[in-house]
Amino acid sequence: MFIHKGLLSKSKPIEKFFFSLFIIVVSFLFIFLAGAVLAIPFFKVNIFQNPYAISNISAESINVLKYFQVVQTIGLFILPAFIMAFCFDTKVAKYLKINISPKQMSVILAALVMITAVPIINFLAEINSRLILPDFLSSFEEWMKKSELNAQKITEAFMSTTTTAGLFINLFVIAIIPAIGEELLFRGVFQKIFINMTKNVHWGVIIAAILFSAMHMQFYGFIPRMIMGVFLGYLLVWSKTIWLPIIAHFVNNSFAVIYYFFANKNDVSKEIDNVGKNIDTMVYLIFSILIVTYLVFVIYKQETSHKELRINN
Repeated sequence: MFIHKGLLSKSKPIEKFFFSLFIIVVSFLFIFLAGAVLAIPFFKVNIFQNPYAISNISAESINVLKYFQVVQTIGLFILPAFIMAFCFDTKVAKYLKINISPKQMSVILAALVMITAVPIINFLAEINSRLILPDFLSSFEEWMKKSELNAQKITEAFMSTTTTAGLFINLFVIAIIPAIGEELLFRGVFQKIFINMTKNVHWGVIIAAILFSAMHMQFYGFIPRMIMGVFLGYLLVWSKTIWLPIIAHFVNNSFAVIYYFFANKNDVSKEIDNVGKNIDTMVYLIFSILIVTYLVFVIYKQETSHKELRINN
């Protein structure tokens, strides 16, 4: 066989990184093409004949867009992560840290962090949105604004459901699949590569978080997403299990899905996006910082009290 477990286990971190990028491209193309073929009989959509069939946002195209969102997540994140783990180690489950269950208390605390951090995230997003690039990058800034607007339109279209079936579909498409895929790739693989590359746990966590945030191509939410990535990275470093950041990531996404489901039904206000952004809600931001700091400290103490942080993660 040309490919076997641990084929690249002795390779340098930089070699593993570029190999990973190659695998991501190949995997995405293969899965996307397979998904496009399957979309023809199931959704009566042929993107080979009409490439713009999945670019138009409408009530009729929402289900197709969600389908391709799942296809994209599998092709970009989930499949590549397992291929990389297969090539980088003889024990795939151990490499990805999926063979260890998280502590129940850590799961609860991590979930509380994601929920109580909403004012902090809003505040950082507000700061991020006010950043202005130099004049020579004006065309790039204009492209970023258009990309952000398009991403916002897609998100709003996905979140517009008011049915229970729509809610569960959104939880699967927006919360479950992305949480698993993105954490397997960015924390399970890339963070390990960057830690070994820099010989520093903290730099590895930060670089992986930057890449994680940049990948979303939503630059006006770059800072809060990067900070979240740092937190998720340390959850893996402290707990030694990928399931803790996966669950925390899922809670973050599912909280938004569930909240906007009820907001669409007018059961709750949509003003939660403004909490922590202005002087009127600053008290929530202060409490959020205090609570999140305490919860993170408790998680750290619980997970590292009898462990050492090792360079190999």
